Amino acid sequence: REEGGINRPGKRPAAAPSQALPEKLNRPPGSPGRRQQRSRRARSEGRMRAAIWVLLGTALSSCHSEGEAQQSMLCSIENGPSDELKTWHSLTPSDLDDISARIVEKEGTSQLNITWTISADASITTLTATKLCVSTYGHPTCIRCDYTKPFESQTRHGSQKWQFYYVGFPVEENTIYFIEGFNLPPANPYEDPPSKCINLTSPGCEDDTLKYSKMCIEKGSLWDPNITVCKMGSEIEVNFTASTLSPTYTILIYGYENEDSDPTLQAVFHTKKNDTRISEKIPVNTPSSKNYIEVRLNDE
Repeated sequence: REEGGINRPGKRPAAAPSQALPEKLNRPPGSPGRRQQRSRRARSEGRMRAAIWVLLGTALSSCHSEGEAQQSMLCSIENGPSDELKTWHSLTPSDLDDISARIVEKEGTSQLNITWTISADASITTLTATKLCVSTYGHPTCIRCDYTKPFESQTRHGSQKWQFYYVGFPVEENTIYFIEGFNLPPANPYEDPPSKCINLTSPGCEDDTLKYSKMCIEKGSLWDPNITVCKMGSEIEVNFTASTLSPTYTILIYGYENEDSDPTLQAVFHTKKNDTRISEKIPVNTPSSKNYIEVRLNDE
């Protein structure tokens, strides 16, 4: 399930969709009601904080399911042209002030967290929605976030620019993502369409960013084969610990003539799991001064 909302420092939970929180929640310690006795407040402080978080969490769980719309926007998929393109607009909003993206993990799934900032100028009163499109290899997927009420001010409390985020685009390893964001209504025909574009390249499963995601765990990112190697004449004995993720394995043996030379593939060996610890003797026709051993999980 995706989520979106207004960004606030400190990763505090968002309020219900009908509310707008300032950049900093100026909540005094203890109860927000009348002053209580100091000793009673000290005893109940932990319980009050827990109650606040639970209430906010309940409000979030009742939000719009598509994009988990929070605060003053509702998000849904819109891969085709927006309806605003069919109409001529006398006034249109400015370009986004900024857009950024990072990879986050939600419920074991790696997703893009896209954050955008609204330009602080008078055109904000014409802004009705923001559209985000993410593409890989030329195949875009777009979501549209409609602001549920008009902007009444150019900035938030404390002169902070309006900032929103959306989480929901799934992330694969070693992939380049082209991310574009633009405001609606868009520029009229024959006018320059304002938009912000950024690129983000996801790392491999060996990187801590994705290592603990469900996708990478299923590919063996947490598998520790504990490989040991013993050279015996024209054979190399390879021992490693099996994984529960695959019954078959491929063993690759590379040779190096010296430290500056490129590795040469000397042998490829396939084996099946028959125990928790696997041992294979692999013939190598061309012995090298140094060898590099790689063990791969095979797809079932």
